[in-house]
Amino acid sequence: MKLILISIQSYSLTSLIVQGFENSGWEVKVIDPKNYTSLTDLRRQHLYMRLPVKYFGNALSRIQAKLNQKYIEIVEKEKPELVLVYNDMQMLPETAKKIKKISKLVFYFGDSPYFVHKRPYNLPTFLQADYIFAPDTFWIEQMRVIGIKNIDYLLWGYSKITNYITELKEEERNEFGNDIVYVGRNYHDTWGYKKALLFSKLTDLDLKIYGDSSWIKWFSSFPELEKKVVLRKRPLTFDEVNRVYNSSKITVVDGNPGILNGIHLRVFEAIGSGILPVVEYRKDIPLIFGSLEIPVIKDYSEAKEIVNFYLSNEKKRKELALDLRSYINITYTPELAAKQIINKCLHKE
Repeated sequence: MKLILISIQSYSLTSLIVQGFENSGWEVKVIDPKNYTSLTDLRRQHLYMRLPVKYFGNALSRIQAKLNQKYIEIVEKEKPELVLVYNDMQMLPETAKKIKKISKLVFYFGDSPYFVHKRPYNLPTFLQADYIFAPDTFWIEQMRVIGIKNIDYLLWGYSKITNYITELKEEERNEFGNDIVYVGRNYHDTWGYKKALLFSKLTDLDLKIYGDSSWIKWFSSFPELEKKVVLRKRPLTFDEVNRVYNSSKITVVDGNPGILNGIHLRVFEAIGSGILPVVEYRKDIPLIFGSLEIPVIKDYSEAKEIVNFYLSNEKKRKELALDLRSYINITYTPELAAKQIINKCLHKE
């Protein structure tokens, strides 16, 4: 059995999907749009996204047409049982119709289908899907509103290759270890202020943020953050993130502007590495974790108190982190997610 996965190769979710299907005995071929778009066209796309539609519409259409033709050629040659697309990957409705004649066409939403800049074609493309899977109940509700029935909730868990519990040397713990850590960029709009506001509540504690220049904008509003942010020119590698998590006690995971009811994949990655996540509350949390306790922040003014509670109760913190990991290892894995897709799309249940 063969899967063609259309996604960005460097995405952590791409690795999860590949692992899930390969461990289920499938052959997987990843099609990264960047590999089929010239460097000049990639630069043009980046520029076009900053301009009004009237300045780039025809040029962008030509770039997308070439990419979509490549999708069709590959699927016609490989004839896979499934074509799985992350978000829309610039797939056009007519391309989706042609692919459906050869393979089952499936989409997985990593980002909100309504939080897409200057892509009016994505909803018509999704309407052609044989099946759609999503990690956010709000997105699912909205897809059903427009008439999409074949859509299910699906989570991939974490990768045991990149997120795992490991023994570290004392010098590594000294280098990477803090009571509270956060790994990630900030935003340039109101969501950036919101993120900075949350972490400003924790600056009296042993906090370290591994970020980039996107944090600098908010130092004038929250000067106490500046000493807590380690500005990096390149992101931490997967191995470095795992060492940071293994060296520290808590990671705080804020909400995402595109994910409305669901939670960020970073929550699962943290659990896989054995660190306790304290998570900004979202409606899907009870659905995801059931009756199992997971620390949540419903009010930023309470963030410090909540984090301090778990820092002060080491036994409870460690036991809860292990309980969450055991639960995820049973309930959400790449193999179980791949099986759900296979059963829904290829087998009658």
